[in-house]
Amino acid sequence: MRTLEDLRETLDRHAGDTPADGRLLPDVRGRAARLRRRRTITRGVALGAAVAVAAGVSPFVLRSPSPDPAPAAGRTVTRTPAQTSIALADGSPFMILNRESTATGQHVTVRNIGDVQAKHPGEAGLNPGGEVLAFEPGAFDPETLRKGTPVTIGAHQGWYVPQLHVGAENSNFDGSWVGWRDETGMWVLVGTLGPSKRDDLVAVARDVRIVEASDAIAPIRLGWVPPGLKIQWASGNPSKTGGFGASFKLGYDGEKGPDLSYFPRRDAVTALALQVGSQSPDWLNYQHELDGQKPEKINGAEVWYLPRPNGLFDSPEPGADMIVRFGGCVATLHVRDRAQITEADLDRMLQNATLGTCDDAEDWQPLLD
Repeated sequence: MRTLEDLRETLDRHAGDTPADGRLLPDVRGRAARLRRRRTITRGVALGAAVAVAAGVSPFVLRSPSPDPAPAAGRTVTRTPAQTSIALADGSPFMILNRESTATGQHVTVRNIGDVQAKHPGEAGLNPGGEVLAFEPGAFDPETLRKGTPVTIGAHQGWYVPQLHVGAENSNFDGSWVGWRDETGMWVLVGTLGPSKRDDLVAVARDVRIVEASDAIAPIRLGWVPPGLKIQWASGNPSKTGGFGASFKLGYDGEKGPDLSYFPRRDAVTALALQVGSQSPDWLNYQHELDGQKPEKINGAEVWYLPRPNGLFDSPEPGADMIVRFGGCVATLHVRDRAQITEADLDRMLQNATLGTCDDAEDWQPLLD
């Protein structure tokens, strides 16, 4: 497996399962009671697959040569790359399935609750939902968007473009989009990876809210990391039976962080955590490759350290991979260079970690102190 596709492939295998409300990802401990009440719905995961359209899509750049001035009367939402601030209106017929955040923007996948719960999604003719992107002030050039068809989105003036590329060059966010400028100064876009009806996109857009930022959370909290490491990208998804899957990329100051849904290089550390049962395909795959290798015990967890190249992850030297099994979870730590971040460093990270469980998200916390 490739390290960046480890989580994606796992989530894709569960894409047909019914997901929990993605709004529970941030600040989950404060909403634990609501989580338990909603367990009448079988949990699942879905990760929106990027679908590229034919050449000729209008170009869209992330950085504006002359950023828009701040709104005359607005509010500010302060956010880090490990925080999300996209939510849906109370009573919305849609739900958030996964979240992704970087320093310059956020991405969530929104789907119709009725479709998610249906045995045969799409047959009822419901509005399917879409992808929501929110770019920090100055991180988005609205020129092409403003040439589209004007639409009204709540109290905002917006525009609709039937065929557009949004985000980094290789982000694969190609399709139909509506967009507007929120009073926070963020540019918010709702679209589908392909063609979509304008009215369907507007209906989703009217339910999108930019709220106070909340931390992405995981079943592991690292009390120590090598000096200078910071979260540059975070992603979280509901998993199949009530917990969550979470993924983080850590790097150093001066290194360009990942763009939304595009990873041009390996980061210093990639950390993933998934709910994995003893008979799940994911764990059985690990178990097959680890056969005969006795795990080390660190902080109550079973740990395997695999220098590259190894048979489990399709990654070249000089990196390394660590598999950590605890509390119904499997976490993986992938390092770009094992001379830069050593096995001893990874051991220290685990020795100083707080390990939760994957049968309930009530004890999940932000990844870093």
